This record gives sequence, C-alpha cells and structure tokens, in this order.
Amino acid sequence: MLFNHNPSFAILSLTALLAVALAVAAWHRRAAASASRPFILLLLSTAVYATVAALEAAAIALPDKIFWSKWEYVGSGSVMTFFLIFALYFTHKRQWLTLKNTVLFWLIPSLNVVLVATNEQHQLVWRGFVPSSQGTNQIVYQHGPGFYWVMTCVYLYTLAGSWLLVQAAPRATPAATIAAGVSRSARPVARW
Repeated sequence: MLFNHNPSFAILSLTALLAVALAVAAWHRRAAASASRPFILLLLSTAVYATVAALEAAAIALPDKIFWSKWEYVGSGSVMTFFLIFALYFTHKRQWLTLKNTVLFWLIPSLNVVLVATNEQHQLVWRGFVPSSQGTNQIVYQHGPGFYWVMTCVYLYTLAGSWLLVQAAPRATPAATIAAGVSRSARPVARW
C-alpha cells in the first residue's frame, strides 16, 4: 500500500494519539467513577476510528481507500455504541444495560458493518467513486441509501446519548459543578 501524508492524515493521527493519551489518563483514575470503563472504551474506539480514517485519507490507490473505509465503519459503530453505553453509565441508568439491550445496542452497528463489507454485491453504501477535483489522493464517495441508513443510526445513537447527558445536567447544582471542576483541575497541581 502506498500512502500520501496530507493534512487530514496528520489531524486524524493526532486525534488518535490524543484519544489514547486520554484513555491512559482515565485508566489511571478508573476507580474514581463507575463510568470510567465505558469512557475508556469510547476513547479507545475513537483512537481506532481515527487511525483507520487517517490511513484511508493517506491511501493512494482506490482499492486501499475502500479497504480502510470499510474498517472505518467498525470504528464508527464502536464509537456510537460506547458513547451510548457511557451516557447510560454516567447518568446512572445502568439498569437499561441488560444483556438483551446490550446485544440490541450492538446489533445495529454490526449489521451496518456487514452492509458495508458486502457493498460490492449490492452497492447500497457506495455506488461509485470520483477523484477529487483538487488533484489530491482524495476521492468523493457517491453514496447510496445504505450510507444514509448508517448515518441515521450514528445520529440516533449520538442523539440518544446526548439526550441522556443533557437530561442529567440540571440535577447537578451550579455550585457543585463548579466545585467539582475546580477540584479536578487542582489535583494535578497539588501533585507537584
């Protein structure tokens, strides 16, 4: 595989490194909150997604770009699912995470990955590819209805997780939120 390092590759690689660094920091403090483990898994999924997206952005040959694009859907499906699971943990709604619900949460992203992996047979996700008009190694994906289905799933999971977090926000008093923020930001200074 040939790669062309470009700004997208650099930004996505930095994102992956930052996500790993944050996951390591969260790992060291995992005992502080019950939502730590889902948060760490969310960060690691983000790192995987950003790494694969960086490789897709840098790939030159169309088959290589398609290969990495397919792996991006594994990453994005994991990110959206772990975000929803994190939101459930963070908002103390873990009772929703029964075995049945957890399987259902993972079922849609898994089926989306199968949809993308078999795109050559049905062309529901991508119908074609057009070289970028900028003369770079970037391509424009011509999306089919399967792509819009996958994006709808991503947005619904994100909206559900965000809604849970927003609903939980009024429960914390402004003074408690400020005190917790000051306390967290002062801890690294106190270690010096």
